[in-house]
Amino acid sequence: MVDKPLKGAASSLGSGGGAAAAPAPETSGTEAAGAGKRRSDRVMLSIPIEVTATDLAGRRFTEPSRTEMVSRHGASIVLSKVVSLQQPIRLRRRALDEDVSGRILGQLGIRSDGPVYGVAFATDAPNFWGISFPPPASETDGLPRVLLMCSGCLRQRIFALNEIEFRVFETNQRLSCPCETCDKMTAWTPVPDGSSGAVAIPQKGPQDRQFQRTKVKMMACIQEQGSEADAVQVLDVSRGGISFLSKRAYEKDGWINVAVPYTPGTANIFVAGMIARKQAAEDGYYEYGVKYVKG
Repeated sequence: MVDKPLKGAASSLGSGGGAAAAPAPETSGTEAAGAGKRRSDRVMLSIPIEVTATDLAGRRFTEPSRTEMVSRHGASIVLSKVVSLQQPIRLRRRALDEDVSGRILGQLGIRSDGPVYGVAFATDAPNFWGISFPPPASETDGLPRVLLMCSGCLRQRIFALNEIEFRVFETNQRLSCPCETCDKMTAWTPVPDGSSGAVAIPQKGPQDRQFQRTKVKMMACIQEQGSEADAVQVLDVSRGGISFLSKRAYEKDGWINVAVPYTPGTANIFVAGMIARKQAAEDGYYEYGVKYVKG
């Protein structure tokens, strides 16, 4: 049985605040094999908002933020802190004196001013963005479907993903969603070798060998939110990422900015990456594998 799309998707948005209507539906170049092409309602738009969320230490905070993309279902937003995926989030538009509850689906990227998260509305918010989105032909029309498994109870479920959810899944190969069996938010990941009529997107390994690695001797600089820059020794590089040695403990699946090669005191170019592999090395060092992430 196919579940309905993850709730939090607002219904057809009426025009509000005098904003122009969103573009007509477009055909996305991304499609799950056999699932059909999606119609996109996402709009790249920076809107100032106020966000109330919970950080990894369990502290509730409120701070000004901005969107990078909005849709009828939610938005991608930039925060200054790393936040918990298990806690609810609240978005507020002071200009309209409106607010809406939501949940964080996962991290989409990292910017110089903080990480980027995908957020799904928990309730209908027909006028929150002040944009009139084209209504879908039906609730699940054109949505890609993926078979996912709960990391807690191993329950399998077919999801029809909206725009925000699909972007988070493409980037992380997992979604943070409620599980009725576990009665809490859990991570949902692709089912290994699963096939029950659902269209599962193949999960890429953290160090897939589509890119040839080259052994090098050079320095890189790792920037992690809330920490000082870390100059590290690079072990090898490829088009898809790098591996390096460091005594600092980075979390697997954590997001970083990396500059390679790195020259102190000069202008260096940083790109977004994710810690895909971590293993203990000699003399208190860890060896890390990093994959570059577009976004």
